[in-house]
Amino acid sequence: MAAPEPAGAQHRRGRGLFARARVADALSYGGLAAVRMWWREPADYRWLLSTLRNQAALGLLKFSIGTSALGLSFVVLMLLLSSEGPQNAAGRAVIGLFAVLALLVGLRWYLLPWPSASASLAFIALADLGITINGLLVSSRVAMINNTALILTGGYLALFHSAKALAAHAGWSLFSVLLVTVRLGTSDSDRDVPLAIATTLIMVLAVVLVLPTLQFFYWVLRTNAMSDPLTTLLNRRGLDYHLPRLFAPGAPICAMIIDLDRFKEVNDTFGHQEGDRVLARTAARLRDTTDPAATIARTGGEEFTIVGRLDAGAARALAERLRRAIESSGNGALVTASIGVAVFDDSDEADDRLSPELLLGFADTAMYRAKQRGGNAIVVRELREPLI
Repeated sequence: MAAPEPAGAQHRRGRGLFARARVADALSYGGLAAVRMWWREPADYRWLLSTLRNQAALGLLKFSIGTSALGLSFVVLMLLLSSEGPQNAAGRAVIGLFAVLALLVGLRWYLLPWPSASASLAFIALADLGITINGLLVSSRVAMINNTALILTGGYLALFHSAKALAAHAGWSLFSVLLVTVRLGTSDSDRDVPLAIATTLIMVLAVVLVLPTLQFFYWVLRTNAMSDPLTTLLNRRGLDYHLPRLFAPGAPICAMIIDLDRFKEVNDTFGHQEGDRVLARTAARLRDTTDPAATIARTGGEEFTIVGRLDAGAARALAERLRRAIESSGNGALVTASIGVAVFDDSDEADDRLSPELLLGFADTAMYRAKQRGGNAIVVRELREPLI
């Protein structure tokens, strides 16, 4: 039986962003906590596209998807010419239309930019609908082969969209498979109950078990790649992943950059193991002091970043609590921190030109000014005017 999740674990993770949760911790509670996190977390479509683009892989993926669509168009055309295809004019017209649409979709992937998230979902929804209708127009045995195309669209969803989108696809796929299974099990001309059971089981395993499992473990690996192993906070890659979700029009936004003062002296005097303990202890105090909805990351050797939806007053108060929490050492080396804060606090000025990079840049400048004051200090930069 899985051990119960500690009462404070959910508070530390926060709601919605799960920015500070470590997948290894969730798995230690029996795996269900990690599954819940995977289920609730929305896919960051733009971040994944940006990553693929930066690795020069987006063009190759577009080519692969376009080629798959053209291949599907050819398959549909072959069904139109086959004796197992539709036998009436209306059915042949629908199959021919699908062949043309698949051809156009393939050309679209070749020639046009990558679609938006909503257009991507619409593309998959139409593809699923077309595959199902196509299966109803051909013979039952061919329809079973036709439905395997639903695995392709499911694979696309597993990579680019959320677990909930994949679950909706799985439900539709089961509906499509059951339609064909009933035909194959009750038809007078090509009835084959064992084949119906076998093909249904294959599709259920592929769409309901294999694809969600692959997406879950892809999520685990991706989330671990965004985590700092020493502190279990986000790393810089993880911060970049979560930042865009915090920038809502008309809402205050705050960034804090926290740099430990004279940390090199800690390493030189007490050794690197003590330095690691200081970093882990600092991360724990940041977690315990900060609101659970904020995003916390270790973005450098002894540098931490916090981003949250705080106005100027709340940001100042939090920065002071953080400074005191870091300064109170307990056992081990005494450390202090310089904290730079940047706040965009004018909720009436939803300025789209305030990017995450710009806000972090202001916070970084404020942190260096705190360093120039001798450390163990806070400098706040309020961005009340529209940026030019």
